[in-house]
Amino acid sequence: MSSNSNSLDAKTLTENLPLVLSHLLSRRASPETIISAERIATLNAERVVLINDKNNALQERKVQSTTVGNIMKATKGGTDGSEEQMSELEGAKAASTAAGELADELEGKLSVIEGEQNGLLAALPNLLDDVVPDGSDESENALRKNGDTQQRRCLLTTMAKCSVAFLSVAVRRNGRSAVPAYVQAFTTTTKTHHRASPRVSFGVSTSTPTRLFSASDDDTPNPPPGLSSLVNGRISRTTMSSNSNSLDAKTLTENLPLVLSHLLSRRASPETIISAERIATLNAERVVLINDKNNALQERKVQSTTVGNIMKATKGGTDGSEEQMSELEGAKAASTAAGELADELEGKLAVIEGEQNGLLAALPNLLDDVVPDGSDESENALVMEWGDVKALPTKLEWGDDFEPSWHDDLAVGLNGWMADEAVAMSGARFSALKGNIARLERALSSFFLDTHVDAHGYTEAAVPLVVSRSSLEGTSQLPKFEDDLFKITPESHTCNGEDAFLIPTAEVPLTNLHRDSILEESELPLKYCALTPCFRAEAGSYGRDTRGLIRSHQFYKVEMVQIVTPATSAQAHEELTQHAQNCLEALELPYRKVRLCSGDIGFGACHCYDLEVWLPGEGQYREISSCSNTGDFQARRMGLRYRPSPVADKQEEEVKDKGKGKKKKAKKIKPELCHTLNGSGLAVGRALVAVLENYQTPNGSVVVPKVLQPYMGGLEILTPE
Repeated sequence: MSSNSNSLDAKTLTENLPLVLSHLLSRRASPETIISAERIATLNAERVVLINDKNNALQERKVQSTTVGNIMKATKGGTDGSEEQMSELEGAKAASTAAGELADELEGKLSVIEGEQNGLLAALPNLLDDVVPDGSDESENALRKNGDTQQRRCLLTTMAKCSVAFLSVAVRRNGRSAVPAYVQAFTTTTKTHHRASPRVSFGVSTSTPTRLFSASDDDTPNPPPGLSSLVNGRISRTTMSSNSNSLDAKTLTENLPLVLSHLLSRRASPETIISAERIATLNAERVVLINDKNNALQERKVQSTTVGNIMKATKGGTDGSEEQMSELEGAKAASTAAGELADELEGKLAVIEGEQNGLLAALPNLLDDVVPDGSDESENALVMEWGDVKALPTKLEWGDDFEPSWHDDLAVGLNGWMADEAVAMSGARFSALKGNIARLERALSSFFLDTHVDAHGYTEAAVPLVVSRSSLEGTSQLPKFEDDLFKITPESHTCNGEDAFLIPTAEVPLTNLHRDSILEESELPLKYCALTPCFRAEAGSYGRDTRGLIRSHQFYKVEMVQIVTPATSAQAHEELTQHAQNCLEALELPYRKVRLCSGDIGFGACHCYDLEVWLPGEGQYREISSCSNTGDFQARRMGLRYRPSPVADKQEEEVKDKGKGKKKKAKKIKPELCHTLNGSGLAVGRALVAVLENYQTPNGSVVVPKVLQPYMGGLEILTPE
């Protein structure tokens, strides 16, 4: 502890909040008691701000009183001054009075806060000595040896009984309980019986601790917000204090328990959870720095005014008393010092905001309430299935003893597979097609594009295959997934001075077409589709899906992107997913639709459907399309906004300009963040795999689906050569 005492006052508790919380957990304290400890720390932060504001008010009163005194001297007690001096005198008197009244008001608020703090402190138990063993009840008193496994089980059981908000900030590391707040302190602190030792100094002191909960402002601490509306084991996104579902530092700080519960639901790493708490801590520091900078600028202004007044009274500093000259020099020095302090604080703010932005860029999107909780793809939720996996085999007379071939074997038999040649020139996970197999791949691409343009209302686009770092940051592939990208050396090419990359998906250039734009609501929705090769390094997939076209470094994909308003976002997601489904159904390929669980959903998505097509060669369903709603997550990163249309009866509204008889049009409506959606419509390589495997016949030929025959020059069947 940062204090030699093992009892708590508000300052000691605030400086050692993680320690206090770990002791309360070890005591199996109620969630209300834990919340009250956090409430004390929050009140202490408010108290520090109020004390600072009160001192500033007292300083302002002193400065204004000094100004009054200077003018009174210069005008012989206010009887011999110019109109300007008399006006300034009255202003200074009023400002001095107002500052005094503000100081009194703040003193009253301080009394209320200190009263609440004292009441909450009286209800907190003592800290535990290091020799006290961890346990739940008398059965675990120290006659028997407490095994480490038993202690861990005990603590986990207790944590499970605590509120979800507290559980969401408890991180387990090597069987020890740690709270993300003040993580540097925890990683260097001795722990006994799975709690922080009160004998060890945390070396952490802050007047503005990050909130672990959001207690109410009244005298009785309430449960954390959202506990009455938990969804899938996490706090509902609908309880947020912002309409946005993406995060800036302010929104994260105001909704920290919610954010942490969503990160835990995503099975985020402890480092990610810690970084979220760090953002909130930095935001508290940022608020204090902004306040201090503004006070410094105000002090510079006041001192500059004092300099001006004395210069006027002394004819430019040439005809004044010794006392006036001394005061003049003091005011000049104070003005300079205040300006230098403001500059210093501005520099500190820039550092904090830079760190915040870096940490925010690495945080995933919040989850939609419909996303089920789960650890991996095995816990995704089946939404629907389409088609009968036995229908095509029956139609193509496979027979009971027929064993379907893999797509690469079929392509070899059709003289269209040149994998060895591709590997020889490009390395592993590249392939080459020729003849009717290559033509069939092109037919699929053309069919998908024509369907989306002619039937679904998309605008086809031809986009660059090389994009900048900032473009990938806008769609959230960077900074987290840089290892999965193909980076171009700076010596070869840069994008306007930025690092250049090959696109991993057409989602990146399509969405960035409107980067840093303000669209009109009447322009929305915007619907784009594009056929491009996609390039992925597939880092972390070593040894997986090494056969055939399932996982390649380069593959063709038709991508769909929609830019919509928040109000139409959910419906647009269903529509976009259905557009991908229509392609599969037109090809008569059996598939299933699953809703990704919290542990499997993509980094930038708040809600995602995967379409999985049946592959008889493998005997399993495999992903062929992923359709994501990112909400305003990407739009915030790339500055993509729209201006809502004015309400019809206010469109021509005019207002009078403060009685001057002039008229002006109503102000423009403030722009809002767009929502962006993207989905594969479809992955061409995997569609080729699905057609080859589902439409194969026992003699090794492949029937061309009816919808593709016009693109194949009327060819109905591909036969072995």
